[in-house]
Amino acid sequence: MKQLIQKLTDYTRVNGGHETRHYLGLSQLHRDEEELVQDMINGSQEASDADVLKLALGYVVEEDIRKRLEGIGLAMPNTSFEIYADYDQRVKGHIDGMTNKGNQIYEIKSCVQAQLDFIRNNGDKLPKRHFNQVQAYMHHGRFKSCLMVYVARDTGEIWTKEVFYLPVVGASIEQKAKSVLKMYDDALLKNKY
Repeated sequence: MKQLIQKLTDYTRVNGGHETRHYLGLSQLHRDEEELVQDMINGSQEASDADVLKLALGYVVEEDIRKRLEGIGLAMPNTSFEIYADYDQRVKGHIDGMTNKGNQIYEIKSCVQAQLDFIRNNGDKLPKRHFNQVQAYMHHGRFKSCLMVYVARDTGEIWTKEVFYLPVVGASIEQKAKSVLKMYDDALLKNKY
């Protein structure tokens, strides 16, 4: 049985959506600049089996919620796509989709009930990494707002919040991305000669 479980896990690792990144992901700009540079040089760290399985389950939940959003007429079909920074194509992110509200994206987050309760008990304040991620998407994709959709995997509870683009935050994220790219380019030049 252990061999079967490992085969399923290995299959999930190869086919479940996990990738080793050599680019600067908009969803990662909440992290330390040095870590981001190292990820660009060496590729993002290999995920544990548990993380790979959790990520794959998150994609299953995301797809289900996307279908529900489309089913009620809120999400526009086939609007999930990559966005790239105008200043450098090495900076990119993948939005979950667009709503029918005009210039609004949506982002689906799979979590556990305890995480959802924590957000609600802290004044509906999003985790910083999620807030920065959608601000980066809105800034680089020129969107005005994002509908955050959280779903608890263990209870099925759904919670939503509309987040508006804040130009000051977006500009700060862009500066950080440019700083990381400069550090990366400098590191490559230093090692080249």
